[in-house]
Amino acid sequence: MRGGSGSIPSGAPGGAARKGRRLDAALALLLAGMLAGAASLTIAGDAVRSWSGEPARESCWWHAATGTDCPTCGLTRSFVALLDGHPVDAFRFHPAGPLVALAMFAALGWILAAAVRRRPPIIDRLAFRRTAMAVAVFCVLAGVARAAAGAA
Repeated sequence: MRGGSGSIPSGAPGGAARKGRRLDAALALLLAGMLAGAASLTIAGDAVRSWSGEPARESCWWHAATGTDCPTCGLTRSFVALLDGHPVDAFRFHPAGPLVALAMFAALGWILAAAVRRRPPIIDRLAFRRTAMAVAVFCVLAGVARAAAGAA
């Protein structure tokens, strides 16, 4: 049956669920890659370094172009500090960093649990989208507040 409330979308039956599972898998790979990348680095003072001690290059195009911090400046250092076992430094680099890292781990766990239990993809869930948006807004607002406090 098509067309009514709760009906299957056009196309092959279950097509929307398969697409959602593929999106969940892509998101899980992205999150795992970002967390693994942060875990492969270390903090030395205020700088991010590889495990061999080489300094990481500047990755913020905004900072490179303007010389000022963007609202997300410090998130990489915050993740690396947190994964290095320095939570106080993680909050110092960016106050939203530990929350974003926690949200990333939680989303990864949520995706895996949904896949194992054969539940609907999380990417299709309103609660997931609202939570992701709330974390993103908090991250930007915390960065703006941090930049404003630094300018004062």
